Amino acid sequence: LSLYEGADGVKTGYVDQSGRCFVGSATREGVQYISVVLNSSDIWEDTKTLMDYAFENFDLKQLVKKGDPGIRCRYKNRQRTVFYAIPAENYFYPVAKKQKTKVKQDIHIDDDISLPIALGEKIGYIDLYLDGEKVKTVDLVSDRYLGKPTYRGNFIKIIDKWL
Repeated sequence: LSLYEGADGVKTGYVDQSGRCFVGSATREGVQYISVVLNSSDIWEDTKTLMDYAFENFDLKQLVKKGDPGIRCRYKNRQRTVFYAIPAENYFYPVAKKQKTKVKQDIHIDDDISLPIALGEKIGYIDLYLDGEKVKTVDLVSDRYLGKPTYRGNFIKIIDKWL
């Protein structure tokens, strides 16, 4: 394990169908790659070659950041009931260092949202495309709590409109 920089997991094995096998992982600067080598005469060298190739030729690109300023939404088109749909998670994707990539986000907000809306409640999703291929769907969640309208709240809104 100590022979390869960042090595943090290994499993060797042998079965008749696939011969000598090795599964290994290595992590550098927070990026982890996993290799699987089957029926190899030199599992160590083949694994090193695969890992070196991955670390030298790929970077992780962040496609979505959790809590990023989200999509401005209005509840049932009411002007004063504004909230934001924000990504619920971070998402990274391995991209070749020399490759120019196009990222597309297709945003979907649920049409049938009803009050109350809890902080962190799923209210939609983003489909993520890399070079035209869908790679992930990330939930969009509410950035705040929105309670049910009350008589007092509605009265104050009416008075505000008159003023």
